[in-house]
Amino acid sequence: MIQKILLIIKELFSGIFISIIVFTVIAVAAFSIGSFVRIVNSVEKSIIQKFESAVPPDVIKVSPPFTGPTGILDFLIGKNGTPGLDKKSVAFLSGLKGVKAVYPLNASRIPMQAVISFFGLNYRTDLVCIGAPEEFIGKDINGKDNKKEWKDWKPGMELPVLIPEILLDAYNNSMAEPNGLPRITKNMAIGRDLRIIFGKSSVREVEGFSSEMSRVTGFTDKVKSICLVIPLQAVRFYNNKFKGGIAGDSYICAYVLVSSHTSLISVSDRIEKSGFIVETDKALSEEMLSFKRKLESIFFLLTNIVFLLALLSMTFSAMIAAFNRMDYYNLLRILGASRFFLTLSLLFKYSVIGFAGSFCGFFIMQKILGFYVSSLKIQGFEIVLLTGTVSIWSAAGAGALISMIASIPALFLIQSGKMDPDQ
Repeated sequence: MIQKILLIIKELFSGIFISIIVFTVIAVAAFSIGSFVRIVNSVEKSIIQKFESAVPPDVIKVSPPFTGPTGILDFLIGKNGTPGLDKKSVAFLSGLKGVKAVYPLNASRIPMQAVISFFGLNYRTDLVCIGAPEEFIGKDINGKDNKKEWKDWKPGMELPVLIPEILLDAYNNSMAEPNGLPRITKNMAIGRDLRIIFGKSSVREVEGFSSEMSRVTGFTDKVKSICLVIPLQAVRFYNNKFKGGIAGDSYICAYVLVSSHTSLISVSDRIEKSGFIVETDKALSEEMLSFKRKLESIFFLLTNIVFLLALLSMTFSAMIAAFNRMDYYNLLRILGASRFFLTLSLLFKYSVIGFAGSFCGFFIMQKILGFYVSSLKIQGFEIVLLTGTVSIWSAAGAGALISMIASIPALFLIQSGKMDPDQ
């Protein structure tokens, strides 16, 4: 037993020149593979993240299913066992994997009028108000004070208002010129006072209707309806005030923000299966995912080509080393060494050389890339190198395994030699 151990140790340190060559080949292969994989993965992630940040996934609009004929100002939600949009529904949507945020919107369920003054003339129109949370439309509100007022609105405070851009376009392009009215620009409207009458319209009036002073704080393209956008808590307050609590916390729709194009596909399908109406642009996300898959396939192919070249280099090195020591292996067989012992000796030798070579190659790769390269810039496009994805010990272990696999042809070469004692 001791003799066998000594022979294995001797095999490990024999043929130093050839072993150094094999060690160098493995170290260079580990350095090349590690560097290539690190850079390719970094380029892939940077490109994908760049495209996804430049072209983010569409927002998913979720609406309750249609439950029958409704009036202009009344909404019937959740009848006949169909799902409605309420707090539980919002919690369900928020819990879906890939969902970043859910923004519910509510509509006024009472008659309303808006009165605004331009050039000394009062313009009065029936409109529905839609309540939106500050987190959803905050970027469209001008000024920190207005954002805070929107978020913290309470009864008795001045009511901040956003005007949907679709409403401005509808007025300027459809109403202003035919009726001899002036066109309105955003700068003309922002900061202007208007009066909203809750509980009264040109066709209906609710007892105890109230008039509130409001102010235009900006325009938004996130709500595409002919309406005025006000704080969500304001709509809830006036609905409860004039509907006696019947309106509750049901919403007309919710906008779901997802984390990626992949999430958009899976989340929208999951919501549809739950019975809700989903409106979103899946075509864009499908194109992005197709581009991502093609990019990943190209990088995967290139990585495997580099790996295959490295494996072939290690295999030929091991075969050359075995061929140069063929006489020694024949002599061991004549002296009684079994084929299993020779195989075990060579596997141990190349596993140790592979472990040491991979460790050194990967260690040098990490130091060089970490010290000299923090990021790559190609014509203003920054590629940040990924770090810490694979430990040196894991790479060394993988190198030992790959080196053992690369030595298999050498083992066949040895086994096919004339090593039988009878010969």
